[in-house]
Amino acid sequence: FRWGEKGKWNLEAVAAGVETELSLSLLGQHDDVAGVAFPYFGGNENPHFRSVRQEPVLVRKLPVKRLALADGSERMVVSVSDLVLAYSGLGRGLDDCQRAY
Repeated sequence: FRWGEKGKWNLEAVAAGVETELSLSLLGQHDDVAGVAFPYFGGNENPHFRSVRQEPVLVRKLPVKRLALADGSERMVVSVSDLVLAYSGLGRGLDDCQRAY
């Protein structure tokens, strides 16, 4: 769809011609929990904001789904929404150090 069709979006709940259910998060429907490492730059001295000392790499846990690929191998996938929430340090009950503020 393009600009002229008001109310039409580029996103449809169809994959390979089959109806599918879209989701922002894998939480509650995940196969496993995996750690992802994020660099932390907030500890660097800066004249524009107060620095907060922490480890230079923060490991956060997030829900993952395991997908079987056509060649028989398996990959873990995550949603962008879950990545952003993990980066933000939001506690989501995944048994890590994150807590609600």
